[in-house]
Amino acid sequence: MPKKWRGQEAILEVSGGNMPTEPFGVLQEVTVTPDVERDELRGAGDTRFVDVMETARAFDISGEVMAWDPETWDRAIEWDDAAGETDGSADVERFSATIELTASDGSTKVVEFSDAYFDPPPEIGGSRDEWMGMTVELRAPDVDSISNP
Repeated sequence: MPKKWRGQEAILEVSGGNMPTEPFGVLQEVTVTPDVERDELRGAGDTRFVDVMETARAFDISGEVMAWDPETWDRAIEWDDAAGETDGSADVERFSATIELTASDGSTKVVEFSDAYFDPPPEIGGSRDEWMGMTVELRAPDVDSISNP
């Protein structure tokens, strides 16, 4: 039976790399988008395709985080406290990410990713009468697991 899912109760948790171990925050307007490239293969002399081949796959995760630890943004932009500047190396920090979605009946769906990275680094902002939020966009090569506990 179909369920109604509440987007304002989604939780994003990241771990590994230099990221904090506590949940990142509560997501709003969360999306998990499969990004797939497929090419049509054609035979000699015929314009119709004879097969389809997948040539690339990744997953984009995005949303607005409205509750977050202050140190999280510092680490996400690779701020180095000791040096007093952002990390200038070419290395891209990678980490695991978990999205937990909650349905109106209280059941959950958990999607886990590994080797995710920020693309682009998160933006923080808000207006005078609103909460300060952080726009998060992650990219991961694949889904590690999906569970419906």
